Amino acid sequence: MDNKSKNDEIKPASAKWFGIIGFLIAIVLLTIAIFLSINQEKTERLSKLNDIQNTNKTEEASSILSKNINEVKANEILNTASANQTSTNNSNANKNLKTSRNEELIQSTNSNETKNETKKVNSNITNSTESNSSNSNKKSSTNSDKASNNVADNNKNSDKNNSNKKTEAQFTKPADGQVSNEYSMDSLIYSNTLQEWVTHRGIDIKGELGENIVSVADGTVTSIKNDPRYGLSITIEHSDGFKSIYSCLLSTEDGLEEGTKISQGQVIAKMGNSGVFESEDGAHLHFELMQNGDYINPELYIK
Repeated sequence: MDNKSKNDEIKPASAKWFGIIGFLIAIVLLTIAIFLSINQEKTERLSKLNDIQNTNKTEEASSILSKNINEVKANEILNTASANQTSTNNSNANKNLKTSRNEELIQSTNSNETKNETKKVNSNITNSTESNSSNSNKKSSTNSDKASNNVADNNKNSDKNNSNKKTEAQFTKPADGQVSNEYSMDSLIYSNTLQEWVTHRGIDIKGELGENIVSVADGTVTSIKNDPRYGLSITIEHSDGFKSIYSCLLSTEDGLEEGTKISQGQVIAKMGNSGVFESEDGAHLHFELMQNGDYINPELYIK
């Protein structure tokens, strides 16, 4: 009986401790479960916040990108409009310039026609006067012809001797007017058109638009072309290795072509301003002279 009572007392005590331990284990497990659920909620909240932030950043980036695209498009539209306005202004300016140049050409042509008619009238009057005076002087000159023939023979002999002594040719001036730019191959001159210091292998003679240009000596036309730098140009070859070049011309005389024989003083062209490299210098003749392939100073040979 005593052992049974002891066992009966031990059983309730052990059951009590097992109950307490089970309760503590349950509390620990519940605490762990609560802690895990709280961490999971925090993780989900952080992920949601990151998603929201990323979404906002993406939206901001897209809005900035769209703004930049719109600004670029607006700038392109403004640039296109300004370019169109500029081209319109340039075209209007070119039209006005062409119109003014055409008016100048018409005026110069009319003035040249008037000059030519005046020259024809004066030449006719001169020829008639000379013919009348020659008829009146024929009788008086008959007696002096014999003596003059002797003098002429002596002069021919002296001319032959002098021609053998000549070392430099003399040329007629190709146009009336002052030399505005001199020959300068050893030093630089300032170009108003190019706005820089350059060499100048000829001379520039100022004049009026449409003024006559003449050949400086007898020769043959070897070239008529539109030079990309000096505009409409004529090249004439002469004796003793000389060659003359006439540039910045308005036009050439009718019938003038390569191979045409030219006499000294013969009109070959009209003065203009067709040279791109000298377009700011107004109407003028750009004249070059060469001997044996080398450029020389024209002012040393023009009388």
